[in-house]
Parts: sequence; structure tokens; C-alpha cells
Amino acid sequence: MNDNEPLAQLLEETRQTNRLLRRQLTWSRILAVVLAVIAAAAVVLAVRLGGQLNRLTEILGQLNMDSLNSALGQLSQQLANLDMDGLNHTAESLRQAADNLNQFSDTLKNFRLFG
Repeated sequence: MNDNEPLAQLLEETRQTNRLLRRQLTWSRILAVVLAVIAAAAVVLAVRLGGQLNRLTEILGQLNMDSLNSALGQLSQQLANLDMDGLNHTAESLRQAADNLNQFSDTLKNFRLFG
């Protein structure tokens, strides 16, 4: 057995380990760049979203909730006062008028002046 064989084997294993570590380092750097791009995009998105939220807050601050509640109350009262029976009767009358008009239209279609 050669005295240099264990050292040569150890040297080869060290070289293989170094190659693997270099690959790992390269992929770690690539992953770091990708994560940095994602983080930058997230920051830009958060800043834009923050601006939109500030704008929405301003708009909601300008909204007069008392007048909105009053208008909704009035609408609710008007809907409660709506005569549903009268509305249903009107709808039925309208349906009958449409039926009569349809019958008249059919009569005109079938009318022939000359033979």
C-alpha cells in the first residue's frame, strides 16, 4: 500500500466537497437575488396600497354619515308607504292591456283586404 493513497483520497474528497460547496454558494446567491427582487416588489406594492388606503380614508372622512343615514331613513319610509296592492293591480291591468294589444296585433296580421 502506498503511503500517499490515503492523502490522495482525502484530497479528492476535499475537491469534490469544494465543488459541491461552490454550487451551493452559487445557488444561494441566485436565491438571494430572487428574494431581494420579490421583497422590493412587495415594498412597492405596500407603498402603493398605503397611498390608496389614505385616499380612501380621506373620501370616507368627507362623507357625511348623518345625511346618508337620513336619506336611507327617508327611503325606507317611502318604501314602507308604497301601496303594494295598488302596484299589483296596476301590473295586472298592464298585463291585460298587453294581452289585448297582442290579440289586436294577431287580428291585423290575419286581416286580408283582397282575397
